[in-house]
Amino acid sequence: MKTLLPKLLQHSSFFGRWALTQFGGTKYTARIAKVGFFAGILLPAFILIALAAIYLHSGAPVAIEMDAKTFFPDFSKVGTLVVFVAFILSYMGVEASATHVNEMSNPGRDYPLAMLLLMVAAICLSSVGGCLLRWSFRVMKSTSPQV
Repeated sequence: MKTLLPKLLQHSSFFGRWALTQFGGTKYTARIAKVGFFAGILLPAFILIALAAIYLHSGAPVAIEMDAKTFFPDFSKVGTLVVFVAFILSYMGVEASATHVNEMSNPGRDYPLAMLLLMVAAICLSSVGGCLLRWSFRVMKSTSPQV
């Protein structure tokens, strides 16, 4: 019988270690979350930004038009709304971190500041990702053979 679980989750050593981390309280879970945040979000973002800088430094043309007309999205188009809703929904659930607000030294100042920084980082990373995606489509279009 074929199972739906990936092979890694079926390995008892992996599953046991993962389960044991939960008995250590939020200290171990927070460490796992920090490593996951760095390895899954910050590291890829830094790699993309570095590759974009290398690309631009090599003298390649900038493939993005940045003017007042193209900077702000046109919300009258359905495609723009779909992307906007996906962006908003991807950051829902951030309020789940509010359960740990008492662990902060100054929650009245630090928690709103953390939410503001999260919002700024999300917008910046999404913008960089969108710019790189548009650039990659232009590169693919310009290098593909004409039929």
